[in-house]
Amino acid sequence: MVWLQQELLTHKTQQNYIEASNLFLIAALLVAVACGNSQPTTQDRSTKVKQRVVDSVLLSFALRFASSFLQSLTASYSSDTVHRLAILGMLWHVLACDYSYANGCVKTGVTSGSRPIFGGGTFSLNAALFSTTLLVSRIYDNQTVFLFISLSVVVFAFYSTTRHEMAKTHPAHSSVAPWLITALVIMATLCLIFNNLNLATTFLLCNLILGGVGPFWKHSLQHFQVLLNGPWDVAQIVPLA
Repeated sequence: MVWLQQELLTHKTQQNYIEASNLFLIAALLVAVACGNSQPTTQDRSTKVKQRVVDSVLLSFALRFASSFLQSLTASYSSDTVHRLAILGMLWHVLACDYSYANGCVKTGVTSGSRPIFGGGTFSLNAALFSTTLLVSRIYDNQTVFLFISLSVVVFAFYSTTRHEMAKTHPAHSSVAPWLITALVIMATLCLIFNNLNLATTFLLCNLILGGVGPFWKHSLQHFQVLLNGPWDVAQIVPLA
């Protein structure tokens, strides 16, 4: 009887952490949508909304019918192989991501009325969706498969444009919005790995290095920068007086 009560308490605790993680993710999504809601100069707002709605409806129908098929996609593979391939795909996603576009430095020449080109890195997107497909093959609930793939499409396919617009209108050095989104996503992830102290510690250390130590180190090394001038530079034409 005591063992059953402990199991119920553990299950209830896990459900509470999952619900908290969902709330953090929803809050991060709302902040990102609010910050990236500026209208792009290369595409009309109504056209963009229409394209997003059409894409969402088509993806919903396709993913709903493909849920049962995706569950048996890697039936002949072991779970360790699936997990390693998924991790490899996510590493490739991180390495192949177009960070210039993510930081708002690249402009895409899209005329009004045409479908915009994906600017977040095609190989990065394919790697993320490859890992998503592998992971959903180990989920046995069609509804969970559909929700998981839909979340992956929103995060990896749709969010890149929002992140690009947000980087131009709300840069990290002058706005608190990017830091708030990062903190919300970190909290959502910690809610999912709360029962693994080593994994949570490693996750926090990686975020600290990437978001704190790395940028501070780069800033501190700027005074060592030396500009070298020589015959390889482009000639400067000086007008005659």
